[in-house]
Amino acid sequence: MKYDEKKTTQLAAYFLRKSNGTLYLIKLLKLLYIADREAFRELGRPISFDRYVSMEQGPVLSHTYNLMNGAVQDDGYWSSIITPRDGHKLSISDESEVNFDALSDAELAIADEVYENFGHVQRFDLCKMTHNFDEWTDPESSSIPLSYRDVLLAVGYSEEDAEDSIEYIKEQQALSEFLESA
Repeated sequence: MKYDEKKTTQLAAYFLRKSNGTLYLIKLLKLLYIADREAFRELGRPISFDRYVSMEQGPVLSHTYNLMNGAVQDDGYWSSIITPRDGHKLSISDESEVNFDALSDAELAIADEVYENFGHVQRFDLCKMTHNFDEWTDPESSSIPLSYRDVLLAVGYSEEDAEDSIEYIKEQQALSEFLESA
């Protein structure tokens, strides 16, 4: 799957804006994961198209986590909106650059719902909550990959519906790549 840096950045900025511009990295990471999880439940696909891993503090968006930590280079969009990590916090770097045009109304509604339900939860309590997600496995000081299938099954999809959803995602991404190259 092709990671969508623009949507992920805009979703991160959306949560940051709702939190007066600053959040602890781990809390932002959890809100982003929960939003993707809810998008799977409601839309049959994620928002970020990131890769997921189970880590000690719960499920994580792998590429986004690496962006937050400065471990990978972004395409320039993330760093134009989100500040480099300052201790354990991230902020919006330039409020005038923030817009949400890549996010659909349905994705914004999911973000609103996630923030309403989890925005008030303390960061480590939120981590503990994600340990209750069926797709999470304790990696014991390591990380374990999570597949889209794992998440779809955890949010209530049948085996057949999960496979159909994954096939649809692949078809949409192939079409998008074709249109980008044309």
